[in-house]
Amino acid sequence: MQSLPSSGSRAAALGGWGALGAFVGIAYALSWSWTFPVAAVGDVIEKGKAWPTNLPAVFGPAVAAFVVTAWLCGRGGVDDLGERSVRWRMPARWWIATLAPIWFLVVALVVAAVAGTVPKLSDFGRYSGLPTIGVAAVLVLAILGGLGEEVGWRGFALPFLQGK
Repeated sequence: MQSLPSSGSRAAALGGWGALGAFVGIAYALSWSWTFPVAAVGDVIEKGKAWPTNLPAVFGPAVAAFVVTAWLCGRGGVDDLGERSVRWRMPARWWIATLAPIWFLVVALVVAAVAGTVPKLSDFGRYSGLPTIGVAAVLVLAILGGLGEEVGWRGFALPFLQGK
């Protein structure tokens, strides 16, 4: 993460822990301002149904990270956060861990095939809080939704907590 500026009114106003507090406050405000009303009226998010949806709430942490980074570090900090968000270089052992859910799915499908209960491909095209949209679209949303959380909590908050 690009280091926070050491001088200036913005940096002085928030500082390291203040920036983390601002991030957490904005992330929760954005996510819960969408989620709380859904829960308050007793709606249940279900696969294959377009409403209610929780999808906008998962992007709260990413939006908060970019807002606080832009405020404190400007364009250079935003560029750095964006670049780190899509960096894919990592050791092979982490790729194995990252792809483990796919291997579990393959094993589950083999077991289902042996048992004669293989699900239809269209069953994989449903995502909680969205209408049936197809397998490819669900894969894209699953990846983008993960980035919404990871950019904020791991890309912005974790470096502060680790003292970097």
